[in-house]
Amino acid sequence: MAFQINSFSNSAGKTRVCLLNLLMCITFVVGAQVPYVEVFDTVGWEEEQNFYKQRQDQLLGHIKDASNIEVAKGWQGVAPWQINWDAQQKFCHRVANVLFKEPYRLTFPEPQFSAYRDPAEKLREVLTVSYPNCATQNHDVESSIRYVKERYGRRKVNDGSLVRGGRTRYYVEKDLLIREYRDPSLNYVEVLRLSQSGSRQLDRELRDHDVVTYDYRAGLDSKGCPIWGSSVIKDNDWDRDEDSKMVLTRIDDEYVFIEIGTFSAARGVSSVEAKSTGGWFSTAGKRYVTATGVYNNLYYTLVPESLREKNFTYDARLNIYGVEQNWAEPYAYACVINFDGPEAGRASVKPAHSLVRGN
Repeated sequence: MAFQINSFSNSAGKTRVCLLNLLMCITFVVGAQVPYVEVFDTVGWEEEQNFYKQRQDQLLGHIKDASNIEVAKGWQGVAPWQINWDAQQKFCHRVANVLFKEPYRLTFPEPQFSAYRDPAEKLREVLTVSYPNCATQNHDVESSIRYVKERYGRRKVNDGSLVRGGRTRYYVEKDLLIREYRDPSLNYVEVLRLSQSGSRQLDRELRDHDVVTYDYRAGLDSKGCPIWGSSVIKDNDWDRDEDSKMVLTRIDDEYVFIEIGTFSAARGVSSVEAKSTGGWFSTAGKRYVTATGVYNNLYYTLVPESLREKNFTYDARLNIYGVEQNWAEPYAYACVINFDGPEAGRASVKPAHSLVRGN
């Protein structure tokens, strides 16, 4: 199914932030309402808010004036097990309708904890909300607090430079935990070059944007502990767009990870190949968004449990090394939505320099 939207006006911004000396006035979209918070690091918090506001604006600008919108119909090459494509299509069309028809339903949640905004001890009260009956929860809480405290110290020593702990945010609800962070160790791309002598040399290039990474858990086992363990989703540099960016959104009652990007001449495929993959990939110049919901992804919720496999090999386009994975990467996209932007027909000629996976 394909549908076309020419333009929209956005009114998605529902969070309001105001800086009042050392106090921050915050209206949360989700979670507990905390009207006034004494900000732990006002400089870092302001930088963080600007960073995420820029990401959100990039998403809204990316989908504005979209046309020729196509929701990928599904492609069994993403995994060796049977996927519930009916459920996948229902979820993906709901996401597409929000993004392109009803963007006012799209919200950008504020974290219940931010390492810039809050003292580390606040994690104790935040994390216990998620899995209060889990026997290992106390250990998780203490280790997380210790982790953030250590990074606080490093950030101060480094004269305010940004490190992992200073970029950590948590989104917490009952039976759900999302940890979001910008990881400096991922801000480099590995580049394979040929020297004049013909030998291969591996270099590292600095990216032009921070890489955002998410760990998330949802659902409980019989003991009240996370049923999935830790799952990773992050800015992806190797299968569609080396400059892709992730944005955490909320659609209705579900957190949804959105990735945005544009197929370059090097990353695009032929129209025949695009068709053969059910629209999972597209031609150069096409924009895309992918969407993965915490309760809608291609392994944990859209595959019958009896058919899941612990070890499997992705299609080559989703795993360039073709190696077995010990767990299913849920960022293997519940949805791929391809569309044209205002400059349709103009394909980027920027070469793909990530010849090996840098992450």
